[in-house]
Amino acid sequence: MRRLLLLGGVVLLVWASVVVPIPLAVVTPVPATPLAEVVEVDGPGVDHLDERFRFTAVRLEEPTVAGAVATLFDEQRTFSPLPTITAPGAEEDTFARFQEALFVESLTVAVAVALDRAGEQVTVSGGGARVLEVLPVGAAADELEREDVITSLDGEPVELASDLATRLDAVDAGTEVEVTYERDGQEDTTRLPVAPTDELADEVASLAIGVFATTVDLELTAPVDVDVTAPEGVGGPSAGLLLALAAYDAATEGSLAGDRVVAGSGTIDAQGRVGRVDGIPQKVQGAIEAGAEVFLVPAVAGGDAARAAADGALEVIEVEDLDGAIDALGTG
Repeated sequence: MRRLLLLGGVVLLVWASVVVPIPLAVVTPVPATPLAEVVEVDGPGVDHLDERFRFTAVRLEEPTVAGAVATLFDEQRTFSPLPTITAPGAEEDTFARFQEALFVESLTVAVAVALDRAGEQVTVSGGGARVLEVLPVGAAADELEREDVITSLDGEPVELASDLATRLDAVDAGTEVEVTYERDGQEDTTRLPVAPTDELADEVASLAIGVFATTVDLELTAPVDVDVTAPEGVGGPSAGLLLALAAYDAATEGSLAGDRVVAGSGTIDAQGRVGRVDGIPQKVQGAIEAGAEVFLVPAVAGGDAARAAADGALEVIEVEDLDGAIDALGTG
């Protein structure tokens, strides 16, 4: 009987190592994808997006024990803590919907910034940042609720969820910010401490106060039609920089890419500033797999990691804003 129990225990452990997830995420490279495959820009004076502009992404997978062990011996994959990102009672796909909304918004803002830089009359607007979810462990846990709409931060208006993210990213960890929000038609204000960015999941700075937020009534007014489709399993705001370059390139004469495949990663805000992202080594690997010769990375963070991962396989260029990225690429 004891042998049977021991054998049964071994079988159970082997089974668990293969099928039972553990509280870590494995960050896996995804080959860099042409922006033209996920974004359509149609209007006078705007040519099709050049397929040589490619955005990079990573895939987060919750591994089994066996998968985690395999990751230890795979240089192209790494671990990331899997935080508690869903509050009790939340729908299972809340985080995925949040990431998809960020992807669409960031690319909409990117097009607006690019066309403005190219001399077109454009505006992008919204009615504030609606709280999609409040994290159970975070500054907002006892203060904000789902469906609250954040309208200002430290007295400055918040129209877009990306406004909230950009401003929080510029605040030192531990600093309290004043958050004004609307709930059931009533306005209220609270003060919340900002969490250190290295404790956040992915590259979403709005998590700094413990919320997932999306823009209320996002609207782009421009002489072009923009249609964005988020690829399955891919989201977040990190493709903004590359789309801004591709859209600017399409609206102006000459070619920024020339005969090169240009990849990279970086958020972009309504002022054209490039913000930090995570997963740089895996994104560089995805760029190399797609045949890229240039990789653009935010100057605020990631340059050293990108160069180490590239190991001379492609040129790494650090950029602070859209103008700097345009100047760095030049025209062919």
